[in-house]
Amino acid sequence: MSGDWSWLYLDAHGNTNIPTPKSSDRSTSLFDLGIRHVMLGQGELYYNDKKSLLDADVHDFQAQSSFDPDAKRYTGGLSYTNGKILFQNLNPMVHSLEAEFEATPDTFQLKRSLVTSGASQFSLTATLDDYVHPKVTATYQSSLDTGELRQILKDATLPVGIVKMAGSARFESVSDKPVLETLILDGNMSSNALQIHTTTVHTQVRDISARYLVHNGNLAVRDLRAALLGGRMDGTFRMQDVTGAQISELNA
Repeated sequence: MSGDWSWLYLDAHGNTNIPTPKSSDRSTSLFDLGIRHVMLGQGELYYNDKKSLLDADVHDFQAQSSFDPDAKRYTGGLSYTNGKILFQNLNPMVHSLEAEFEATPDTFQLKRSLVTSGASQFSLTATLDDYVHPKVTATYQSSLDTGELRQILKDATLPVGIVKMAGSARFESVSDKPVLETLILDGNMSSNALQIHTTTVHTQVRDISARYLVHNGNLAVRDLRAALLGGRMDGTFRMQDVTGAQISELNA
């Protein structure tokens, strides 16, 4: 199967200019079609959502997919460079993406993915079971340059340095519960040093480390350690109802 569109349009009702099958049988799945091979090279994508004030464009987009009829399995990958995401009045986030996937009628696996933006990187592997009622397990690693984030958000109060995070995530779709109530994040973070420069504070916090857990919409940080102001700090932090009342408690 192959196709060639100069532009792909998507309207507010979800309609596109992609040709639709003439058959009236809506039960046919992508795995029943068994598309043997698809390849797209040197593609460009543009996205503009006036309602949420979100703009995005992607260059040098590459995608390919192959189908194994015996296993009813798709394998493939996609990548792009010089992607730009612009939200409202923030500075654009320039990044690139590489990803590999595998999909069967029951499971989707993100075998490898890497997002790079300047000195920042984020890698993720994930497995999704049951497309109707999704259950997701994932592992992630990231190295965030907070100086770049400070520039994107136009927030001079953010500290400057490299923050590393690694951990696992689990999610199960429940119709009557928001995402954060069924999401579990478990991991650790560390930073050699963060520079804090504001109109009132100029200092450095060193040797930062902590473990964190997001569960049932609450955040718990334990084993929080840092060197600052000529001494050391050890403590814990809790926040209940992260998306609501945000009731916080710090012990240090």
